[in-house]
Amino acid sequence: MSASIGCSYFLRQIRADSLFDVIEKYKVQYLCGAPVTMLTMLAYDKKIKFSHDVYMWTAGAPPPPAVIKRFSDELNVKTQTAYGLTETYGPISCHNPDPTWITAGLTAEERLNKCTYQVGDATIERLIVCNPETMEPVPTDGKTIGEVMIKGNIVMKGYLNNENATLDAFKSGYFHTGDLGVNHGNGNLKFNILL
Repeated sequence: MSASIGCSYFLRQIRADSLFDVIEKYKVQYLCGAPVTMLTMLAYDKKIKFSHDVYMWTAGAPPPPAVIKRFSDELNVKTQTAYGLTETYGPISCHNPDPTWITAGLTAEERLNKCTYQVGDATIERLIVCNPETMEPVPTDGKTIGEVMIKGNIVMKGYLNNENATLDAFKSGYFHTGDLGVNHGNGNLKFNILL
C-alpha cells in the first residue's frame, strides 16, 4: 500500500457504523477482514450500497457463497477469498477464477459456488491436501477430506522454545496446519472444511 502511495485506515473496533463511515468518507477501495466483518456489515440496519468500487480480501474460514453474493448485491463490494496462517507469515493462497469456468458455460450460480476455491501462491513451494497418516494426496474429487500441508521458505522455522511442537508440526517435511481441505483438481483446493 505504501509503495503505491496509498493510505491505510485501521479501526480500533470492527463496528458497522465506523466501517461504513470510513469507506464512504475516504472512498476506501480495498478492505481486508475476516468473514465476521462481512456479516457485521450485512447486519447493519443503516447499510448503504457503495457508489465507488470496493474490493474485499477475506481470509479465515471462507464465507458461504451466499454471503459473498449478498455482499456484492447489497453493498456493491467484490470479494476475494484467501488462506494463510500466522505460521506462514500471512496469505499463501487466494481465489483465482479458472478461465475455463466461463468457456465451459458454467452459470453465474455455479461460478459463485466455486468462489472459495484456492490456488497456491508463488511464495510457497508446495500446498497440498493429504491423508496426514500416509501423506498420500487426497483424490481430486472435491469430497475426500484431508489435512492442508505446506512447504516453502515463508513457512516458519519452528515454535519458539517448543521443540516438541515444532517436530510434531513438521513431521514428514511439511508443515501440518491442522486445517481440513479437499482437492477439486486443476490446482483448486478448498480449506477450512466444516464437518
